[in-house]
Amino acid sequence: MNDGPCAKLHDFLETPDAIYTRPDRREFLDSLTGVEGCIAGQLSTSAEEEDWGRFSRYVVAAMHHPDTSYVPILCSVLDRQLPEVNNEDVVSLLDGIADPRSVPCLVKAMWWEPDWDEYLQLAKKCVWALARIGTPEAIEALRDAATVGSDILREEAQYELNRRP
Repeated sequence: MNDGPCAKLHDFLETPDAIYTRPDRREFLDSLTGVEGCIAGQLSTSAEEEDWGRFSRYVVAAMHHPDTSYVPILCSVLDRQLPEVNNEDVVSLLDGIADPRSVPCLVKAMWWEPDWDEYLQLAKKCVWALARIGTPEAIEALRDAATVGSDILREEAQYELNRRP
């Protein structure tokens, strides 16, 4: 592989635990330019191969380089509701991208109540993402959640609706 930014990103992400332990990881990821295409490609490839460890590492990289090109693959993975995937990170990335195309998958994820999420953190993050996107479809989903969701979901959705102008 050459010394371009995509190669540097790949080498970094394939170094065991570097994404979590390298002290300058944020600065390193932020310093890369022009890596959105290779991130999109690796998100797709790792999802196709169901290599969720690699997928998660590229999600972390994508948080430093948000791009709308990631939305289809992120929504495809989120819609599968896989316990092997850090779905909260996927939702956080979709929040950072704030693309209206993600509203349907965020709504679906908002209503999903996985066994491991007793405090509905995933649903809360979906609410925040929907509020940030702010399209009529997103606001309607928040109104639904504020009306018929669990206590936690109703409270979070109502809070976000009250913050709107």
